[in-house]
Amino acid sequence: MRIFLTGAGGFSGGTIADALVGAGHDVTALLRKPRPDIAARALFADLTRPAEWESVLEGQDAVVHLAAFNPSRLSRAAGDEAAMQAVNVDATAALARAAARAGVTRFLFASSVRVYGAGTDVPFRESDPLRPDDPYARSKVAAEAALRNAFHGEGRALAILRLPVVYGPHRGGWLGLATRLGRRGWLLPEVLAQAPKSVLNRENLASAIAALSAEGSRAANGTFNLADDGITSLGEIGRLAGRWAGRQRLHTLPGLPAAWWDGVPLLGQALSHARKPCMVDTARFTAQTGWHPPVALADGLVRAFAPPEARQRL
Repeated sequence: MRIFLTGAGGFSGGTIADALVGAGHDVTALLRKPRPDIAARALFADLTRPAEWESVLEGQDAVVHLAAFNPSRLSRAAGDEAAMQAVNVDATAALARAAARAGVTRFLFASSVRVYGAGTDVPFRESDPLRPDDPYARSKVAAEAALRNAFHGEGRALAILRLPVVYGPHRGGWLGLATRLGRRGWLLPEVLAQAPKSVLNRENLASAIAALSAEGSRAANGTFNLADDGITSLGEIGRLAGRWAGRQRLHTLPGLPAAWWDGVPLLGQALSHARKPCMVDTARFTAQTGWHPPVALADGLVRAFAPPEARQRL
């Protein structure tokens, strides 16, 4: 199968490109700068400029659209609604329209569980109402709607994957922070450490996308949550990191009342999300595709966060 892949230069993109090439697909990867470690054919272009890539869609069988503008929640760019609209919504819609005109039959889009808004103790299902509460989440909701309008009709399959935090070696964000603290003998404050979280190993994400791209697969058409089997937390990751580092005792950092920092720009919203549950129900994807994560959650955490010397002992 001939596949056009965007976002190949991102955190998960290289792993996905390699998985697709390894499965025998002819992959063209849209990149902004060279990535010699990626086996796919490279196309250097700007996603927001269709003239630079539109002609490449002729003859492609599928599009795997990973590219997105997703800055750190703590950066000022996290509030840049115009950039989110241009990259995450407008460019996605343009890609879908061009793919439809070119005769592409499959389109896979990486969305986010953030479209559901703040989590509860009940895992999100795809039928739950969407309550996006930040610019990135709102852009993903708008992108999903634009895709459904642009890429539909007989003979076409549109799969929207709503993803939790994707992790792997060198992961930053809250998972990376919990790991670094744990190695030094510290745990995040309990208010942040206890919330149950669904996460997704990037090798599992690559496996799922490769499964959807298989020639004889039952092409998924719809919206699906995707995650590792099992639930973790920032506290669990910190404790594991401490154990892997040989720490005999871990100390919990003191926390501050939520009312003290909820109103702080950027930081308040980031902390608010971190302290709330975020779990997803993946039964729909399993039922429709028969796919199961090849990397168990416990093994994935070891591969991602344990130092090399600790991995040899585990």
